[in-house]
Amino acid sequence: MHNLKGPLFLLFSCLLFSVTGTLQQLALQGHTPVVITERRMLLGSLTILLCCLCTHKFPSNWSAVPWKLMLIAVASVLLYQLLFFYSVAEVGVAVGSVVAIATTPLWAAVVAFILFKKKPSKFWVYATALPIVGVFLINADGGFQSHRIDLRLLLPIAAGLCYGVEIIAVGEVVKKINPETTMLLEIGFVAVLLLPVTFFFPSDWIF
Repeated sequence: MHNLKGPLFLLFSCLLFSVTGTLQQLALQGHTPVVITERRMLLGSLTILLCCLCTHKFPSNWSAVPWKLMLIAVASVLLYQLLFFYSVAEVGVAVGSVVAIATTPLWAAVVAFILFKKKPSKFWVYATALPIVGVFLINADGGFQSHRIDLRLLLPIAAGLCYGVEIIAVGEVVKKINPETTMLLEIGFVAVLLLPVTFFFPSDWIF
């Protein structure tokens, strides 16, 4: 059962991820991807903060935080959130979600190779090939023949790139501090950076 712990957590996180685009599509009139991103990051960071306080997960030495990598992760996850939610609004939940997730391991492998000369394993090749095939299958009805759709697909592809960079950066950060603090700092900074948007975009619909 211990060996299944990681995969089960991964599957559960994928389940949570799969509903984010749908929730945006079901949101009331007046919603914007910017406000959704800000509120998502704010609620997420507050939840993780509570967990860290209850489990005493804060690091004893804050100087151990690799701030350069952390800022890269913050910028990447901020851009990813915005690009993903805008892509869902443009190409739909299924296409936006599948393309973003399918391209993420490709971008992550490219970034890891460029920065750390890490080559992907054979398992990665097989696992990555499946979502790539899925991307082509969901567009097999002629979606790729439309020039407009092709341009819109750049949004989830760019989101996948940002997510890939974030994965590599966070992977290096957690070598220095625990994962809980890493995620708290990452999405907490995003929430703070986007907080001013609530004064410029409609947010009453949330309540």
